[in-house]
Amino acid sequence: MNRRILPFAVAAAAVLALGDLRAQTLDARLDRNPVHDDETVRLILEAEARTDDARPDLTPLRNDFEVLGQSTSTHVAIANGTHSARTEWIVELAPRRSGRFTIGPLKVGTMTSPAIELQVLPASSTAARSARDVFLEVEVTPREVYVQSQLVCVLRIYRAAEFLEAKLSDFDPDGAVTHRLGKDATYAKAIDGRRYRVIERRFAVFPQASGRLRLPAIRLDARIAEAGAASTMGHLFGEGRRVRIATQPVEVVVKPRPGAAATPWLPARAVTLTEEWPEEPPRLVAGEPVTWTLRLGAMGLTGEQLPPIEPPGLEGARVYPDQPSIMTRADANAVHGERVQRIAMVPGTAGELKIPELQVEWWDVEADAPRTALIPARTIAVAPAPASTQALRPVLVAPPAVPETTPRLWQGISAALAVVWLVTLGVLLRVLGRRRGGGSQAPSRAGEPPRDTVAARRRVLDACYDASPRAARDALLDWAALVWSESPPRDLIALAARARDEPFGESVLDLDRALWSARGTGWIGQSLAARLPRELGPPPAPRRGAAADRLPSLHPA
Repeated sequence: MNRRILPFAVAAAAVLALGDLRAQTLDARLDRNPVHDDETVRLILEAEARTDDARPDLTPLRNDFEVLGQSTSTHVAIANGTHSARTEWIVELAPRRSGRFTIGPLKVGTMTSPAIELQVLPASSTAARSARDVFLEVEVTPREVYVQSQLVCVLRIYRAAEFLEAKLSDFDPDGAVTHRLGKDATYAKAIDGRRYRVIERRFAVFPQASGRLRLPAIRLDARIAEAGAASTMGHLFGEGRRVRIATQPVEVVVKPRPGAAATPWLPARAVTLTEEWPEEPPRLVAGEPVTWTLRLGAMGLTGEQLPPIEPPGLEGARVYPDQPSIMTRADANAVHGERVQRIAMVPGTAGELKIPELQVEWWDVEADAPRTALIPARTIAVAPAPASTQALRPVLVAPPAVPETTPRLWQGISAALAVVWLVTLGVLLRVLGRRRGGGSQAPSRAGEPPRDTVAARRRVLDACYDASPRAARDALLDWAALVWSESPPRDLIALAARARDEPFGESVLDLDRALWSARGTGWIGQSLAARLPRELGPPPAPRRGAAADRLPSLHPA
């Protein structure tokens, strides 16, 4: 019995050891960088494991920082039967002086965090405000920008008393477009011996015209707790002191675009232009579609400001651009825009495909100089199409010459032909009987059924390029009938449910919607052709009880 259990125990120990090894990773990050020497900063340590008893060893930090406090949180999640846990340690630090410091590596149990750099700047002089319980501060950088380029406006709310309620006015300057940058940051700062809690909010501002841009005042309407108040609950019923303060308006100089700038005008801190293929180096086959993805990204511009990516004309290949994807995201320092253009490419013949250089000209606002983002020209080999994809041509055989025969010979030939006819009739009856009883192959709805899956896939591609949704549906179902011969899908919805590739399944559902909407008009087959897999099968393993809980098809055959 012990010999039987031993292999399982060894395997379980190996799995636990592997999981333990994967858990020995400890990440470290700061909520703000740089900071002033009279401010606090939060150090976040994170491990992909649950360690209830472990605590970080903060001894290496005490020479350069004062540890004001620390907290621990554990997050446990169970998804699809998989158990995962994550533990965070948050340490609030106060720098003892200005300069550059290295935090870490720090240890938590057997885990070690990487070393990270922190810059601590000298404290700013705001002694005149230190006597106030609440005050505001606005910082705008830079004060001179190009039209349609990004400037950053930072609002800081300093409070030495507890807020019972607070409301900020909207920040919406005329002649500019604004975006919030990241989430509000909260930290502590000491001013003349008095400690304030600071709420920092950042905005990206894009001036739309040259000249002078006036950033309006931001108003704060708040009610704060009186010093020495006994209870917070009493303040909820109208107690406390009302505070109404506002910042000063700020003017910014907006310069027109330089005469040497290219069109379209792209003032940014960084611009990148990259390409992606399903595999690198690209593998192209004559007649086979492949997806070519172009990405244009910019730091300091929104996705809507980026120009369309025009695919080049290619000699020896057809290109079908898809609808572009435009995205805008923001971090604490800048807006990041991205434009993604996916292109279905179909090489026509074997040989070499030459792709010319692609470039986008932009203006570097930090260096105040023109720049160019480019994808170099390249030549890609195109393999010939497989021989099995060639159409099968019928071979015509001339009837043999029949010499003059005697009547008895003619009678023998007639009897032999009758026997052959009877055998053929029997075979046909057997085939028809199998098809009535759930035969092995569904007939094609448009002409002769394909003899193999390669020819069936070719029919699907031809229907896509001809923009014929009905022919594409019939060809898809014929192909599926060859793969799932025992239980072929009855419609496109059933076929999409069996698709191993999610984008391909979505394209099949798009085809089904096109057939049921406006009689299939306006359907573009290049998207389905680009996502068409080389193989449909093998079919997924049947799930126990699947027949009982399967919903009936919306479009039964």
